[in-house]
Amino acid sequence: MITFTPLQGMSEVVTGYIEPNDAARDVKMYVQAGWDDVPHLDEAAKKRKHRSVDRDRDRWRHTIEADPIGNIPLAALRRGDVVEWRDRMAAKELRPQTIKNALNLLRAALREALDRELVETNVALDVRVPRASETEEDEDLGGVLLPAEQLALLQAVPVSARSLVAVALMTGL
Repeated sequence: MITFTPLQGMSEVVTGYIEPNDAARDVKMYVQAGWDDVPHLDEAAKKRKHRSVDRDRDRWRHTIEADPIGNIPLAALRRGDVVEWRDRMAAKELRPQTIKNALNLLRAALREALDRELVETNVALDVRVPRASETEEDEDLGGVLLPAEQLALLQAVPVSARSLVAVALMTGL
C-alpha cells in the first residue's frame, strides 16, 4: 500500500487520518514498523542504520542536551548562541570532526524545524568549524618529536637499534 510519494502526494489512507471523511470515520488503524519491516535492506545495512541512529542520539545527548544551548527555545535560538556552543566544544578540546558532526546534527534538526515553520531561519547553517590546522599552533605537534629531539633519540639508542628507531620515526610509529 502506497501512503505517500513526492510525485503522487498523500494517498486517501493518509488523508483519512489527517482530515476526517466518511470513508475513514469508522476504521482507523496504525501500523508500527521497525527495521525488521524493511525488506529492501539486508541485515548488515539494518545494523549500520540502527548504529547510526544510536550515535546521533548519543551525540545529541552529550553535545546539545548537556550544554546550555539545549535549554534555549527554538524561537529564541540565535546564530551567536550556536557560535558560543561551538566555542565551548572547542574549549573542551573536542576534535574538529567531532564538533562538525554535532553541528551537522543541529543543522539537520533546525532544517526540520524550518520545514515545519517552527523557526524562520536555520541559524546554524553558516556557522563553520575551523580546520584542525587553523586551531593548532605550528609548534604543538602533539607527541611528534622535533628534528633535534629525533637526532638526540637516535644518538641515545644502541647502534644495533638505530635503524629500527629511524624507521619508526620516519613512519610515525
